[in-house]
Amino acid sequence: MFNNSNKRTVLQLLLIVSLFLFSALLAVDIVLYRVNLATVVQGGQSTTPLVVGATPWVVGANASVTATTTAATFVRDAPKQYRVSPYQVDSHYTIRPAACNLSVNFIDIVFLIHSAPGNLEKRQAVRRTWGSLITPNCGLKRIFVFGKISDQKLQMALQVESDAYGDLLQTTNDDGYRVSSLNTLYAFQWIAAHCSETYYTARADDDVFVNVPKLHSFLTTKFGSGQAFGLPIGVGSKVFRDPGSKYYVPREEFPPDKFPNYFSGTLVSFPTNQVARLLFLSRQSATMFLDDAYVYGVLLGVANITISPQPAIGIGLEGIDKGKCIKRDMTAVHYVTVANMDKLWDDKCHRYEKIC
Repeated sequence: MFNNSNKRTVLQLLLIVSLFLFSALLAVDIVLYRVNLATVVQGGQSTTPLVVGATPWVVGANASVTATTTAATFVRDAPKQYRVSPYQVDSHYTIRPAACNLSVNFIDIVFLIHSAPGNLEKRQAVRRTWGSLITPNCGLKRIFVFGKISDQKLQMALQVESDAYGDLLQTTNDDGYRVSSLNTLYAFQWIAAHCSETYYTARADDDVFVNVPKLHSFLTTKFGSGQAFGLPIGVGSKVFRDPGSKYYVPREEFPPDKFPNYFSGTLVSFPTNQVARLLFLSRQSATMFLDDAYVYGVLLGVANITISPQPAIGIGLEGIDKGKCIKRDMTAVHYVTVANMDKLWDDKCHRYEKIC
């Protein structure tokens, strides 16, 4: 017969063995997955592959990325498919919107709109114009994302705004331009946990005017294609090495001197079922603060997600033909002021048809 002391010893041994087996299986799974990582291609030639041991630009090169994502539980579901447990990630957000309730409304597209805590006027402009077409009843969901702040008065105002609209996602990561990639990964983590069954995620900024019916019509023909859509910058754009530049990228963050093909952040649409996988891949390399190039270039590249052009995306109103009905003909336009957001919305040249 075992006495209490012996029983405790046996239980402790069983626990140690179980933890060892779990760690070993997880390690094998990660290693097997890493060897399949794609190579980032630039100018038709392969650069250093993002695989273990290739360069310092791999696991552990940036602890903050690891800290961002390791709290999520990644579970093998099928080859190249991962899930994120909602119970593991919700502590990473100060303010959260309601999860996608697929039993009530199936969501086709989640709109992830990058904002800043103090940009209430811009968020209101989006809500009363093109964002007013984004409703769960029509299979669409709107989320504004930004990071944490120290201003308690503004924080209270954000909570009031969240209570009124239910469309804010505030991460526990600092807000700011230099940490935009990390806040994007936080947003991905929430989507992977709470809206993973949606078809597409569409990323935009709060100064972008989006033709929601045009985008919806386009993407509904692409469901299941596995492609990402946006405005490709093209292969070979120069990496800024001047420390005085707003776009300065240290070599430790990104060793190559030229970027791979990547999307402008104006509007990017990609399959939501790849979000958890992109999160997983982000743990294999150091992050880079330029989320356009890192998330919508490097990560899409290693995930083998095809970068495809989305028709009619413009950078600023100045370069668009004055005779064009922008509201009708363009899918998205960047750098639109609040006044111009209202002007475009009220333009009588076109009337949007209801999505549902």
